[in-house]
Amino acid sequence: MAADVRLLAFGDVHGVQYLGILKASLRSITGSEPHAILLAGDIVDRGDVRGMEPVLNEVKQRFKEVPVVAVFGNDEYYEVEDYLIKNYNQVIWLNDTVTLLKTDAGTVGIAGSRGSLDKLTYWQSKHMPQLEVIYRRRVATIRKL
Repeated sequence: MAADVRLLAFGDVHGVQYLGILKASLRSITGSEPHAILLAGDIVDRGDVRGMEPVLNEVKQRFKEVPVVAVFGNDEYYEVEDYLIKNYNQVIWLNDTVTLLKTDAGTVGIAGSRGSLDKLTYWQSKHMPQLEVIYRRRVATIRKL
């Protein structure tokens, strides 16, 4: 019988805004370490990349050797993606891509994307209408993963 894969996933920390809740949550985890930690977007707040370091420090303080996989949320603005990828290269960033992690429970495939909406929000349609094409392409890309 195969071993269970253990994943720890969270999002919406928004930099230091909810860092205290994250710290308490990480302290409350008992039992075996996870095989991977998944950061599910909005780790920083409103594109402020300074919020990434304290979040990652808390995670790595608790789980030093566990790989961290992340996707961008709407608060990781497109303009800061390259900065985050370059400056936090210990994180496996998934941007409409897949990674394979080898664990003692077997190989785990993880697909990640910032996601798409079926229909642009009113604000997006007024300020970022190009997202309609981006979203359509993203869905096609993800289907191929």
